[in-house]
Amino acid sequence: MLRILFLISCSCVLAQGKINEDEKMDVFRLPNNTQPTSYRLQITPIIDPLNNNFEFTGEVVINILVKYSTPVLTLNAVELNIQTIEIKNINNMAESITNEFKLVEKNEQLKITIEEPGFIADQQYEVKIKYSGELRNDMIGFYRSSYKNEKSETKWLSVTQFEPTYARMAFPCYDEPIFKTPFKIFIMRKDTEISLSNMPKDGVPFQVGNYICDPYKTTDPIATYLVAFSVSEFLTTTTDQKIHVYTHKEYLDQVTYIEKKANTLLNVMEIYTNIPYPYPKMDFLAVPDFSSGAMENWGLNTYRYKMFFR
Repeated sequence: MLRILFLISCSCVLAQGKINEDEKMDVFRLPNNTQPTSYRLQITPIIDPLNNNFEFTGEVVINILVKYSTPVLTLNAVELNIQTIEIKNINNMAESITNEFKLVEKNEQLKITIEEPGFIADQQYEVKIKYSGELRNDMIGFYRSSYKNEKSETKWLSVTQFEPTYARMAFPCYDEPIFKTPFKIFIMRKDTEISLSNMPKDGVPFQVGNYICDPYKTTDPIATYLVAFSVSEFLTTTTDQKIHVYTHKEYLDQVTYIEKKANTLLNVMEIYTNIPYPYPKMDFLAVPDFSSGAMENWGLNTYRYKMFFR
């Protein structure tokens, strides 16, 4: 009898531990009362090494659908400086500017509150957030990297690494893979630079102040960890192929061979699997500082260039 009581008590302790652990983990998961339907992201990297200034500014517009009424909208965000938040009810076009928001750093969340009646079930809202952040140096989120050119000058670039949960370091979002959403991306750059993202450019770049803005076509619904973009002075070939390799001048002589082989292999895989590659292009970006061997962002694969070139 004592043995039975002992086993029952142990089971209760283990069950309680499991419940507590589940409750603890739920804090870091987003609630299921809203979901994103589209993103519009504009981002500007600012690299000023002379003044030790490495940062970025951004504006994200998230269209959301409210599944269950809630007074609070919860997004993911880490180490971002939130400047303004504007909310618009798309159904009745009612607008509000809210200062009722809180960054909960330990949970990596941004909580946004609006006046009564709050976010109403079955209504759609537009959430516009202006913010800024540090262009990191630890190879996660939106970060900076550098290399020496043929004149031994230090050149800088900015690039993303969002897997597994680092998109929240670049823009407020639903940073969980269950949420797959179309992205319309605009990248700001200097006129001496190029930008890359998941999709081809959408029309002609245009001037915005001292920057050039590159608009990109809207992606298919994708998870945030597969979003990618970069700004650099990299080069590529001018061949009319689906796959292009981008790198700096030192490695450009190796690009033609890689592009030829990669395009051939892609064609072979499409024939073998009878599954066409679904995106209009695939760029290979060779990055000097990269935390893993490669990352399979849709339309923009990133690689550590020491593993990519001889």
